[in-house]
Amino acid sequence: MMNVAEIAQRPPYPSSKPKGVDWEKLGAEVKKEEKEEKLDGDRYAALNKFFREIYQDADEDTRRSHQKVFCKAFE
Repeated sequence: MMNVAEIAQRPPYPSSKPKGVDWEKLGAEVKKEEKEEKLDGDRYAALNKFFREIYQDADEDTRRSHQKVFCKAFE
């Protein structure tokens, strides 16, 4: 059985407990997972990953030209 002091120290709701999130660590984990991503399941996954990396590392002019070509392809 719990005593009164233990009950008083608990937050009233689980969401009331302060949670610290290290966003830099989380971002680094996501980038690591993306690099180690398995490409066996989807036949276009390797191609999508290739273009995602090109687009991600590109400057603004290159991104605009990619967007223009993409839009023209579906006209």
